[in-house]
Amino acid sequence: MGYFRASMLRWIIPFAYCGAVVAGSIVLGVSVWLAYLVAIVLPWLGFCKVYVPRTAPRKLLRAATREVDPTAGPPPGAEPVELAVAERMTAARDWDAYRALYTDDATFPRNDKNPLSLDRYFVRARAVQKLLGLELIGFLEMRADPGRPHTFWVSGVERANPRHHPPFELEWWETWTLTPDRERIRVRHHIAFTYAGDVRAQVLASSPSRA
Repeated sequence: MGYFRASMLRWIIPFAYCGAVVAGSIVLGVSVWLAYLVAIVLPWLGFCKVYVPRTAPRKLLRAATREVDPTAGPPPGAEPVELAVAERMTAARDWDAYRALYTDDATFPRNDKNPLSLDRYFVRARAVQKLLGLELIGFLEMRADPGRPHTFWVSGVERANPRHHPPFELEWWETWTLTPDRERIRVRHHIAFTYAGDVRAQVLASSPSRA
């Protein structure tokens, strides 16, 4: 019965909405097409400009909290290293400088999903940055993977400063596969969040800066 009611509502609500638009256009004496245009544009603007900025930060923080794994990290024997590319990332001031850190064929693997290309990654990164006001605070640890040449474990912390939500921080472990000269990133793989919550003091392996 519940499924039947839900199916009926999926049909009834759009027809009722269309009927209300037509009735409103008649009462106001405006074109039906103009009324439909307004009826579509206004809800869409409300969704993009009001609903998403107010609800997305909370949903993203909740999703990150569910993913938190304090035990995540490099395998035994991973030795500390210093990576110039990480320093350049913390010093990057614009998207061009940030993009220059990657090879043109860089990929971004995702668990249970197809990897992102460089272009698709930056489309998403720009959208998330705009939505959250995301700021790279710095890196906590950098270690060489003992079993994979040119692969390094990197722990970092980012701070979100959304307009309609209190600031929060995300700490994570990633693996970076670099070019042989360690100047650019070929593969960047998010492993897990190790913290998601209120802003707190950090002891960084790199200087704080905006990314």
